[in-house]
Amino acid sequence: MMSIGRGYALGLAAFAALGAGLVLLRGATYGVGIHFDSIHYIDAARDLLAGEGFNYGARWPPLYPTLLAVAGFFSGLDPHAVAGLLNALLFGLTIFAAGYWLRQRIASRLLALWGCLAVASALHLTTVASWAFSEPAFILFVTLALFAIDRHLRGDRRGSLIWAALFTALACLTRYIGFALLIALLPFLLLWPGALLLERVKRSAIFALISVIPLGLWALRNLLHTGFPFGSALSPRNTLHRILNVMLIELAEWVLPHPLGDEGQWYAVALGVTALGAAAAFALAAAIGFALIRAYRKPTAHRGWIFFCLNGGFVLVYFILMVIAAKLQGVDIGWNNRRYWAPGYIPLLFALVFLLDRFLIWLRQSPWAGSAARLPMIGTFVRAGGGGGCSWHSAFRLAGQQRQIEWAGGHPSQQ
Repeated sequence: MMSIGRGYALGLAAFAALGAGLVLLRGATYGVGIHFDSIHYIDAARDLLAGEGFNYGARWPPLYPTLLAVAGFFSGLDPHAVAGLLNALLFGLTIFAAGYWLRQRIASRLLALWGCLAVASALHLTTVASWAFSEPAFILFVTLALFAIDRHLRGDRRGSLIWAALFTALACLTRYIGFALLIALLPFLLLWPGALLLERVKRSAIFALISVIPLGLWALRNLLHTGFPFGSALSPRNTLHRILNVMLIELAEWVLPHPLGDEGQWYAVALGVTALGAAAAFALAAAIGFALIRAYRKPTAHRGWIFFCLNGGFVLVYFILMVIAAKLQGVDIGWNNRRYWAPGYIPLLFALVFLLDRFLIWLRQSPWAGSAARLPMIGTFVRAGGGGGCSWHSAFRLAGQQRQIEWAGGHPSQQ
């Protein structure tokens, strides 16, 4: 595995501390946010601490209240009081894990640090983490699952596959829509070249079984106690137009400097429509990238695109399943529940950062490299060394140019 360098690790730790500090600051100012779901999480954690087990509806998965109870047990604090501290810790761990993964998959150290800062300072992520919600834990497990499966597909041993399955199982026990990870990742295991069909089926079966067995046991418990494996469906309350409108305005607020308010404005919807078109192009690019990977059965630089495809594939599957759940299952995705879209932020950001990194590598080789280096912003990244043994100045000056590109993309032989 590529070393990320001491300087980058220190910067990454600083960003993790910054993100956790922002969550704690919001909690110190306003207190830990409480929502309808939060009440059930906190009450379930209190029951666990009292030794009463799960007197808990099937609608809510068990892992987040269990984490609250464990944190309350070791700290001596009530689950309500410990929720803010726990979420701050989870958010800090997410920033560190995501930044570590990003640095291994792109060449520019500066661009990787920028991506980490974009995660640590994301207003919607710090806001969600300052409420007693399960999203911070879910986002951490999603990030770790994608990281582990990326390592496995790049030639790592089966240990990474087991870790990916375990983190997927934890994500499913945190939010039922964690099943999106299973749907998004199984095609990569089934179609990935370099192994016989029987071996691919075997790996996929191992991943699927480890991922779903804990959730299956929880569903069986619910079925015996309540008659519903995942809780009864709510009456449909959302039109497709409303669901897409909420989603698009949330995507718009990820890039606009100020929140747009509960109802949003027309220009936000227009920007959201543009974002939807970009998402369609993004999905097409992910499909093309995967097709390229399938076309090259020998280890080549194209395998570096697995990072892009994994992140893009998860975002696509997650958003589709979220829309279906909101429409058919009556999940409330109203203006106060836009937290449901937050797990798509880091994978979408990382996919775009990867594209920018590849563009800068191409620009460094192009005849316009000298002109681009004179531009204030572009020049900073073009001239910046990669760090950790990967420098653009040396990478394209060596005779073995193709080998260096493969290394920057994560050649399996270099793991």
